[in-house]
Amino acid sequence: MLASLRDHAEGGWMPWALFGLRMATPERFELVNYTVQAGRVDLTLEASAARMRAVRMSLAETLLKRRTLAQWHAADDAGKWPTCRVTRSETRRGEHAAVSAEGPERSIVRRLVRGRRAARGLAWHCPESNAVFSAQWLGRVKDLAEWERFAGSFVCHEGAKPEERRP
Repeated sequence: MLASLRDHAEGGWMPWALFGLRMATPERFELVNYTVQAGRVDLTLEASAARMRAVRMSLAETLLKRRTLAQWHAADDAGKWPTCRVTRSETRRGEHAAVSAEGPERSIVRRLVRGRRAARGLAWHCPESNAVFSAQWLGRVKDLAEWERFAGSFVCHEGAKPEERRP
């Protein structure tokens, strides 16, 4: 077990694991905000003109008892981008039902200062871990590959593999 512990980045990507939330971010991102509450882990990381957010909510069956995943995502803070205009659609993440979100930044001034940025998001329900996961990214359009790798790095239950190779 000790041989599997990592405390440094590999290939430019930093692994994160905290109370059932397992994912990776580019090494240049720094943790700027976190919330660890009963049933919720929420990490926000930033680097220059980009932001990533990872959320894990426990007790998903109770959370989604009276609403759909799309309704939860639209209402919860994990699905909101105050500076962007996003549209949501139902999709899949592996074998799990999911909701994706994407859209451009609203402010023309911000676009001129920071370059063209876009929001991307993905939330999914994992029955095996009885949790809802949410990955959120706001960054330059030219860095969309970074979003894909970030969203693919999440491991939601034991035995599951990230959608991409280990970061």
